[in-house]
Amino acid sequence: MVFKWVAPENKGGLELTSYNIYMARAGGIFDKVNNAPAMVNPSITVHREDELEASVTYRFKVSAVNYVGEGPMSTEIFVIAADMPEMPSNPPIITLITQSSISLTLEALP
Repeated sequence: MVFKWVAPENKGGLELTSYNIYMARAGGIFDKVNNAPAMVNPSITVHREDELEASVTYRFKVSAVNYVGEGPMSTEIFVIAADMPEMPSNPPIITLITQSSISLTLEALP
């Protein structure tokens, strides 16, 4: 799962030094994500979380940090993790590819 944010307009008069990412599982408490690249590079405004469990709701918040300290947390976002769907038993057959289109043939299941 990947999400992005926009740097705050009001930085308290100082340049940002990092962002803190917080994650909570379902209704649990927020914990800081300690391996987030944005924690050491304020130009990174995207976070990727790979180890999510399917059918579980996760919540995320972000805060900006400068030399004065940590700013307020963002509004939380909610994500429900899901597994990738299985490959269909009758996948489409690619019949023609051009620069502007792809033609497929679909067969109905018996």
